[in-house]
Amino acid sequence: SVSSRSRISLIASTVTIAGAGALLAPAQSKK
Repeated sequence: SVSSRSRISLIASTVTIAGAGALLAPAQSKK
């Protein structure tokens, strides 16, 4: 259904943003 698809998209984007933040945080702290 549309709601489940939207939920999957929301979770996917959240995980992607969280992953990017986890990768960028150490690089910024090194500066």
